[in-house]
Parts: sequence; structure tokens; C-alpha cells
Amino acid sequence: MKRTTAILIASIVSFSIAGCSKKASVGAVADHSPTETPAPAPMPAPTSASQPAAPLQSVPAWTVQLVSTCTTGTADQCVGSYGFSASADGKFQVGPGPQGQLVTGNLTPDELKSLHDNVELGNAAGATASDASANEHLLDVSHAEACQDIDRSYADGNDTVTLSSPGNAPKNVLRTTDTGVCFDTETADQAEALHKTIRQLAVKYYPQPFPDVCADAAAQVVSLYPSVQNCTTDSDCAYVDASFNIVPPGASQYVAVDDCTMVAPLVVGNISAVVNNQAKLQTALDHAQSSDVCGDRFQRSDCTGWSGFQSNVGAPVCQQNVCKVSPASHN
Repeated sequence: MKRTTAILIASIVSFSIAGCSKKASVGAVADHSPTETPAPAPMPAPTSASQPAAPLQSVPAWTVQLVSTCTTGTADQCVGSYGFSASADGKFQVGPGPQGQLVTGNLTPDELKSLHDNVELGNAAGATASDASANEHLLDVSHAEACQDIDRSYADGNDTVTLSSPGNAPKNVLRTTDTGVCFDTETADQAEALHKTIRQLAVKYYPQPFPDVCADAAAQVVSLYPSVQNCTTDSDCAYVDASFNIVPPGASQYVAVDDCTMVAPLVVGNISAVVNNQAKLQTALDHAQSSDVCGDRFQRSDCTGWSGFQSNVGAPVCQQNVCKVSPASHN
């Protein structure tokens, strides 16, 4: 009897260990894809709450890109030289430029509809790649390239228009030449309609110059500000003038928030950090102002006047370890 009981206990222990071992190996190689059917566990086991799956990021169902070459001027003054693209989700992108510069934004609903009507047939505007049959109605660009001679004496360069969708390499829709147009669509009219639409959008949204060395230099100055604005207490902070000098606490001095230049003023900072980094800040500002960078453009032509406040309206404060202007300055 004792021997029978020992054998029974050993069998149960062996079975339990095998069950745990099996569960561990399944967990180690588990594929969490929606189609996975996990192997049944040999015996019931407690379950723990699982983390919700991260939502899948929507991918635009298509993207149209225009790339241009200009026969006159420089690349930074040529609309489309570094590429202009617009997608089914209503977003557009300029670039990237030589240093990775990008300009992004959103089309208006009417602009997206106009683009959509020349790319898709039967799908609602704003379709994504996850929508059923999203690619079935895309403009057919699988035709052998055909070319037509047209008068392009008015044009300053040539364009290439491509259409891409997730999982597919960009395909040529149209390319212009000095003497005409070549297209991969069923008709030249289809390609020209899309070409006209994407070029109109590029003319509206593509900045000139791009890349903009002035804007890049101004952004470089502003990027230094966070490193001189950390604080622990209010007494760490002070207002800062246009030359990165500390405004003495309690003094009555005008502090500019907008001085009509390409570089937004620092306004407020950590006293010690500003003093220690004043030369670095001034050097970056001088570079932006220099004649070969911003020059005359350093003063913004669209500015209607300075804005700011008197420094004695309220002392700066330290909020969440960052120096900020007194709330009273907004009154």
C-alpha cells in the first residue's frame, strides 16, 4: 500500500512539472499576431491580466510626390527641388533638405478632395492602407510609358510625379521633358490633371528659399534656450535683455517678447546659466545676423511692432524646474 501511494504521488509531481515546463516553453516563443492559435495548456493555470495591444498606426493609402529641376536660379529657390509630397491623410511634406530639413503641414479639406479625385476612384477621401480594397481604385500607372510633344517653352525646368502606396515602390505617373510630357497612365489627361494639382499645392506650401539657412540659424539660437532655463527656486531666475544680459531684480526695464527679428528673445533664464553661457548665446545670435546668413532678412518684414512688458510687473518664477515669466506680465 505504501509503495502504491508513493508511485501515485511521484506520478502527480512528474505530471505537474511537465505541465509547468510546457507552459514556459510556449511563453518563450509566443507570437502575438492576431492569427495565432496558442497550444492548449496540459492543465489549468492561473492567468494574469495582459497589457492591451498597442494600436496600429494608420498608414496613408497613397502618397503623391513632385520633384522638380529648374534651369535658372539655385536649388534653394526652385519649388520642388528637394521634393514635395502629399498623402491620403491630408498631410504634406517639403524635403528632406541636404541636412535633413523638413517642413510639414496639413492640406485644406478642399485641397485633399481635389488631390483625392485625381488619385482614387470610388474611395472616400482620407483612406488609409488598412481600409478594405484601398489600393483597388488607385490611378493605374502600370501602362508602358508614352510621350507626347507639347509646347513647354514657358516652363523653367522639368517635373517628375510619382505615386506610391504601402508595400509598393513609387511608380512614375508623369515626367516632363524640354519638348513634351511622358506618362505611365492610360491617358495623358489623367497624368496632367494630377501633375497640375500637386504642382499647385507645391507652389502654395513649398517655402522659398528651402532649405533656409536663416531660419535654420535662428532655430539653432533658440535651441540653446532650454539649457539656460532650469531652476530649483524662484530666486534662480531673472529676466534677460536682447544682449543676454541679466536684468537686475526689481529694476524697471522693458523686456521684449517679440522684437521683430527672426530669433525669438530668451526673455527669462537661470541667472548663473545665462551668465556662464552668454558668449555662446551671443555667438550663435551674431552668426544668424551675419550678412551671409540672414542679412537683411533678420528683421522680419511681416512684423507690425514689438511686444513685451516692464520687468517690475512681477518677478519671474520657477515652475516645474523651468524659469518662466511672471503670470502678471500677461495682464
